[in-house]
Amino acid sequence: MPPGRSVGRSTSRASSRVGRWSFFLNYSYVKDFIPGKNQGASTVPANAKHLAGDFSDLLTLPNPEQYRIYDPLSVHRDPSNPNRFIRDPFPNNVIPGNRIVNPLYALYRDMVPPPNQNFVENGTTPAANYYQGGQPDSPVSHLYAARVDANMSSSDRLFVRFSGNTFLEGVNDWTYEVPKYEGLHSFDRSRYNWAIVGNWTHTTGKTVFDTQVASNRFFQGDLRKRLHDYTPTDVGFPAYLDEFCAAQGDCMLPQVTIGTGANAYQSISGPRSSDDTATNYQGTFNVTRITGEHTLRGGLGGRLAQKQHGPGGNPSSALTYTNEFTRQASDTSQLTPNNLGLSLAALMLGIPSTVTATIQPDPDGKAMRGSIVAATP
Repeated sequence: MPPGRSVGRSTSRASSRVGRWSFFLNYSYVKDFIPGKNQGASTVPANAKHLAGDFSDLLTLPNPEQYRIYDPLSVHRDPSNPNRFIRDPFPNNVIPGNRIVNPLYALYRDMVPPPNQNFVENGTTPAANYYQGGQPDSPVSHLYAARVDANMSSSDRLFVRFSGNTFLEGVNDWTYEVPKYEGLHSFDRSRYNWAIVGNWTHTTGKTVFDTQVASNRFFQGDLRKRLHDYTPTDVGFPAYLDEFCAAQGDCMLPQVTIGTGANAYQSISGPRSSDDTATNYQGTFNVTRITGEHTLRGGLGGRLAQKQHGPGGNPSSALTYTNEFTRQASDTSQLTPNNLGLSLAALMLGIPSTVTATIQPDPDGKAMRGSIVAATP
């Protein structure tokens, strides 16, 4: 077993017989804990100064102009090229406190863990500076089964059998080291299935009637439980966006991307789950008749299969903050800006590059099948 991993298991069984009835029960519980299964690294604000809007230390790194942050409100035409727009830099690469107004950033600042490698104070580019070596993976599963048999008479026998399991895996939670937000970004990957079947056998003379009905269901999806504790209005969005996502039955913390490509910061939240649910119903009726040297068999059968696919998308909205409005100019012909500092500054200032909210179709597929069979030897 890997260091730090722990596993808990418990199994219980019971059976009994009472007169014409017999019972069987089985239950198993498994809880696993696997720290360090996902050992990736992401980029978080380099220090408390960056969280307060002071990015002056980035100007001490090699090629410092790529980290210089420009004021979006200072945009004006380039005197040397009227088709190009330029901006003025924030003095000393510091964003004034009264300009940091985005409620989304206030939440991000509260939840983000401190870096644990690639410190800017050591002259290192503060990218991939948060190593998530202890990120937990904690699957929990329940397995159960039951069966009841009854010999009602010498001519009638029936049974019902039920089985299933549930599985929930807390994984990919990058806020796991911040107690207030532990579990917030867990995917809460869920799977469950159940199956039930009932059978009645009846005999009369040389004829046997056998009737069976059955159903089963399977589900898999990412529940993102704690992200659904939030609605868009909790982070400053207008009430109509709550109404928009509520109409689609899925409100959660909006998804926020901070920078794109190299050196992008750790993002917030994620999309709505594209879960899958499959359900089947089936019934059969068979008759067997012995006549002299011949056996006649016939039957009817029907099946209904249904599959539902979760719509996914972002009904609570998705925002992308980039260096588009905090870089030197409307193009990058003279200077290629970095994401570090600049995209985080856009989040602080509340100036996204894109904002979307989606209406996704909710596909629902059904298939029906029926059959009639007759046979003789």
